[in-house]
Amino acid sequence: MGPKSSEAPGKESKPVVSKIAKALPFKQFQTADGIINGSPNTWVLSSDTASISRRASLMIAPAGKSDIKVALYEAEFQIGEFRQGDIETALGYLFKEDPSNLSPPAGFEGFTVFLPSGDSNHCGLMRLTDSTLTYLNLRGVHSPDTHSVEHLAFTPNPAAWLAWNQRPRGRFLAALVNVLGLKALEDNIHREASRRFREAFALDSTAPEYLVNQAALYSLRNDPSGGVDLLLRHPALVDTSAQLCGLLGGFYEDLHRWPEAQKWALKALEKEPNGREWLINLSDALWGQGEKVQSKNVLLGPYSKENDFRLSVYLAGTYLGLEEYDNALKVLERAHTVALPTEKSATYQLRALIGLKNFEEGLDFIRTLGERFPATAENLFLKAVCEFNLRLYRQTLESVQQSLRLDPGYREAQELQTQIAALLGDKSNQLLRYPIPPLPASLDDRQARELLRDSGWETRFTGQSIFLIAQQTVHEWTPRGRWKQTRRMFFKISDGARLFRYSELIFNLNPSYERFNVNRLRIYDSAWAPINEGTLDDYYVTRNPDSDLHPENLLAHIVLKTRPGPMFAELIFTRESQVTSSDFPYVHFENGAGYPVAYSRFELLHPPANLLITPFGDERIDSLPDRLLFTAGSPVFPIEGAFSPDVDSYGSGFTASPFATWRDIGLGYLEQLRKAGIPAQPSNAARNRAAEIAAKFPTDEPTRTLFRYVRDSIRYDNYEFSVLADIPDSTPDVLAKGYADCKGQALLLTEMLRARGVEAHLALVHLYRSGEVGQPHLNQFNHVIVHVPRQRGAGPYFLDPTQKFAAFRRYPLHLEGHNALVLDPANPQLVSIPTIDSAEEHAVHVFHRFAVGGDRTARGCDSVVLRGKAATEFREHMNGWNADARHQNLLSWLASGYSSFIEDDFRILDENNPDVPLTLVLHYHGAFLLNGPRTFDYFPSLELSLLRFPEAAHRRTPVHFPHEIRVESEWTYELPDGYGWKSLSLARKLEPEYLHWRFSVQQGEPRTITLRQQWSVDPFLVDASEYRQLRTEWDPVLQHCGLRLAISRL
Repeated sequence: MGPKSSEAPGKESKPVVSKIAKALPFKQFQTADGIINGSPNTWVLSSDTASISRRASLMIAPAGKSDIKVALYEAEFQIGEFRQGDIETALGYLFKEDPSNLSPPAGFEGFTVFLPSGDSNHCGLMRLTDSTLTYLNLRGVHSPDTHSVEHLAFTPNPAAWLAWNQRPRGRFLAALVNVLGLKALEDNIHREASRRFREAFALDSTAPEYLVNQAALYSLRNDPSGGVDLLLRHPALVDTSAQLCGLLGGFYEDLHRWPEAQKWALKALEKEPNGREWLINLSDALWGQGEKVQSKNVLLGPYSKENDFRLSVYLAGTYLGLEEYDNALKVLERAHTVALPTEKSATYQLRALIGLKNFEEGLDFIRTLGERFPATAENLFLKAVCEFNLRLYRQTLESVQQSLRLDPGYREAQELQTQIAALLGDKSNQLLRYPIPPLPASLDDRQARELLRDSGWETRFTGQSIFLIAQQTVHEWTPRGRWKQTRRMFFKISDGARLFRYSELIFNLNPSYERFNVNRLRIYDSAWAPINEGTLDDYYVTRNPDSDLHPENLLAHIVLKTRPGPMFAELIFTRESQVTSSDFPYVHFENGAGYPVAYSRFELLHPPANLLITPFGDERIDSLPDRLLFTAGSPVFPIEGAFSPDVDSYGSGFTASPFATWRDIGLGYLEQLRKAGIPAQPSNAARNRAAEIAAKFPTDEPTRTLFRYVRDSIRYDNYEFSVLADIPDSTPDVLAKGYADCKGQALLLTEMLRARGVEAHLALVHLYRSGEVGQPHLNQFNHVIVHVPRQRGAGPYFLDPTQKFAAFRRYPLHLEGHNALVLDPANPQLVSIPTIDSAEEHAVHVFHRFAVGGDRTARGCDSVVLRGKAATEFREHMNGWNADARHQNLLSWLASGYSSFIEDDFRILDENNPDVPLTLVLHYHGAFLLNGPRTFDYFPSLELSLLRFPEAAHRRTPVHFPHEIRVESEWTYELPDGYGWKSLSLARKLEPEYLHWRFSVQQGEPRTITLRQQWSVDPFLVDASEYRQLRTEWDPVLQHCGLRLAISRL
């Protein structure tokens, strides 16, 4: 398992910047505009600066409230429609300057241009000395009659100032002292700003903006306790201001006092219902109390009405916290259509890509980040996460070390460094040093160039960072009973700087039975001129992280040292077996890999005379004097996206093995078991355990009971069946350890069944391929299950106890249609595991009950019942979640169609019993307003989420639905007395032949209505070329299943 991408960036881990924004940073500090009402005795002057400075000056002493005198110059100008840009234009006009270059004009060189905020209706010039503040304030005045700024009017009349009483003078002086505080804040002198804001509040304690500014400084200092103490000293004023309520709620949030945070966020919203920051505060408070779905829902309504960037980014962070990565990505992509990405929004987008396991796209996105923002410890760590999951381990180590250099205390980076160091060990390439001469190969770079030039393949692979132009595999089996294989590969690289996933080519290596040597690694430029040769230092070996319990399974890494721009690469490597065998090995070759492949050639040297060969796809076979030549010339893409079939079903290749019968293969393997000491009769340990279970469940059918025991009690140690791992652990060992691989679990179940008198045999299968009937060989298989023949009217059964979340079933769901070699000593034979064609096996039933009471409070109950494959997959997903994640993720899915609700109760029934359906039940309530538009929109969001498959811009592999799927939904709505359902509208769409939709409405009485829908999907296989047509048929059916119900008074 790879490292976690990072803890979810949910509400509790918001960066400080968002708290500052909510606490009104400098651009949002209050400027107290509009406090001074001008005297009617205004008089118009010319706009020349001399007149202004000579005739409009006035010195005011703040009566002991401040230690500074104020020199005021104030002017108004009239415009038709006020905008901040108009003020800036007026300032430039007044001083004959370019308004885009707001430097002080001649005669005012010592002044600072002061533009308080983007929505203020004033600007000005300011000069601060030790004893005097000189301020020229220009205030815009709306005039419907003129757009002229040719004249400026000064107000108030200096004579009128002297007649003012103390209160208006105090308000005015408070506004000016507040400006001093803002200027100090702009200069980052927080102590001076705090003093000025306190002076302003002392001069005018009725203005909330001065208290807001004081409180905001506590937020900037990260002192929420001080902020709470300040605001609670002025409860009456706080109660009048949305901003003060919001700030107080924000302080409580910082202190993790969530109920108080929720209370004050709601108070702020009462005063300012559309306040974005207060919505975010409320979302925070709900999240902190564990109400994570409600936390998301309070943001969804405003988000649906307006593409506000900050709200969108915050909603994306909420989705990330809920692990709804696809929704987070959609929100961010929409947000970035209205504003350029910020560092935060870009990091969220990167986390969403990682959550969706789009690691290669994540690396590409990181490159974009590097071009726009400086490197951060977090983004370097996320880069390391992508590289780790792409198995680029050397690069992972470099990135995580860079992250820790920027932040030595970054805990997650420290954990990843420890993990990657354990994988790399000493980054040894010792296992790759043993030279192995390659087998002769006929494919060279000249032929690769010709294939590329003549085939037109490049157009097929447009958009691919790398593709395999041609590969040749030469396989030889020697008389000594060993095999040797050389592989030669030619790659086309579209841009060496954007390889990402393919910057290292990775191959499995098991030194217990094979050697591995790189014969050549050569990089060519776009004209096929060699520019780089690989050396031993470019290769290294690591442990395989997917095989922790088996350290002999390793990975060989081949690092491609490329340059920016198009180029080519040639790789030749050879494997050689370390063990001998008297039999020619089973060979399975397919024209596919982890990257697109254009052309493949496989040469089998010195084939035995009794060789059985089974080609598939468009494979061509040529028999030459000393070899067989297999050629596949149709391009193949790797499996991509959901609902992809095996490569065998759309690629090409062949299987080869010596002539044999399945009976011979089965008897041969049974003889191996006998020689290894595996008894034909049940061991005493198996008998005793079977007897204990029978005593505990005396009336239960033994096949079902014993299967459940092994499934539920023996932990699965995943180690595939193969020629080198074909002997199971004995049943006494398995029972003593409590864990086993598939062989050990199957043997235990077989012996216990036999001990209870039930005939049972081991059976060999392949987990991912159905198998070749005409190719008898033990190496066709990689998994062991149990076969119980039909007896006493029951069966037959194929049982796989390693499927810990699957129900007892006659045939394992994941193995239907596969071939199985049943190891009956009397008659070993290959049989096909049947498929159960029953839609009920994979059905999902959804029930909604929704009633509106007389108090207009709606109460609902939703339940989802999952069976078969859906139940198994849900249980597998839930197994990877902790209790909180399980609750929140499933609740979020259930509530996907609701914009707002309050959870009353949520239960998961039979979560740990795979033999019964899995049931999810949600009880909730919320407001249902009947005044206003009397319509109710119904859309089955929950149901349709089960029928969607991922969108792909260019699907290159077929789409495969292996089983029939059925989703059934029933909605019952009940209105209060006095209301009824009037009518409904529904748009029907044509159905494709494989997707069926049924709909019915039942109305028993005027105020109750029941809606029933059913969707069913037939099994199908669609070629990649038909993918777009599939989407045009599929999507409209899902998009037009909603309807509008009209409500009327009775």
